[in-house]
Amino acid sequence: MSVEKDCLTTQELSERPGYPSAKTIHDWRTTGEGPPFIRRGGRIHYLLEQVVAWEEEQNFTPGSEAVG
Repeated sequence: MSVEKDCLTTQELSERPGYPSAKTIHDWRTTGEGPPFIRRGGRIHYLLEQVVAWEEEQNFTPGSEAVG
């Protein structure tokens, strides 16, 4: 996990079960899809708490294709 335990990078998010590639997650950001993100020091981070909440809202099941 990233330096801060409660944050994921785009790459780390893509490595969670059921998530697409980092490029697809980047595309989600540009279209307003996917979990919420923040910018810190010019980098994109996903707060784990918000990722889990997004998964629940989307009925996202790890290991299945992501709904975005």
